[in-house]
Amino acid sequence: MSKLCPLLLLMFCASAFGITVKPLELYGTEDELVSRVIKVTNSSKHDEFVRVNLYQLLNPGTPEEKEVKVENADSLEMSVYPRRFKVGPGEFKQVRLLLPNSNNQSEKLYRIRFVPVSSFDKGVTIQVSYGVLLRVLPVNRVPTLQYLSDEEGVSQFTNTGNVRLHVYSLCQSEQRADFRIYPGASIEIKAGCKAEDYEFKDDGGNIIPYTPGKAEILSSD
Repeated sequence: MSKLCPLLLLMFCASAFGITVKPLELYGTEDELVSRVIKVTNSSKHDEFVRVNLYQLLNPGTPEEKEVKVENADSLEMSVYPRRFKVGPGEFKQVRLLLPNSNNQSEKLYRIRFVPVSSFDKGVTIQVSYGVLLRVLPVNRVPTLQYLSDEEGVSQFTNTGNVRLHVYSLCQSEQRADFRIYPGASIEIKAGCKAEDYEFKDDGGNIIPYTPGKAEILSSD
């Protein structure tokens, strides 16, 4: 099957429902986010039924990244309301974020998925969702970076701060020229690359210097 077929199928499924979701990304501290809303608009001629699912992103930006579903009864740190609703033709619905003040110390990521369904009674879902990325930021943002190398020539950068960093690489061995590294995550410097080939910036575009250090063994062997 060509790559075009799944794309056409996705476009067909998406056009079968008349909702739009804005914005697709939200970020801020807990106090800032409680005043924000996500607007779901129905531009079709029919009632639309929408379920809202909330997931926390663990190990973001790494091969181990996964989404863990968050239920209302499972977490007092994050929720959304309402979790399901009907929106009439030409109308819109506002979904609010519920974030008790937990004095969040490090950036957390969530994905809010808006899933159109044929009916709440039938419980049949259509596998097309609209995902909103939510970044809950600490009040005091501390972007810091550490560089470690060992005697075997293995070296890596670790985000030792509490917010994500943007990574830019000029080394041809690094397949990603622009990516992000989140708090607690590390990236190993590719063979043929040097520490000087990498540049790190915060969300404001400020260059973040790294603190050099030595480690006995960084490799997993």
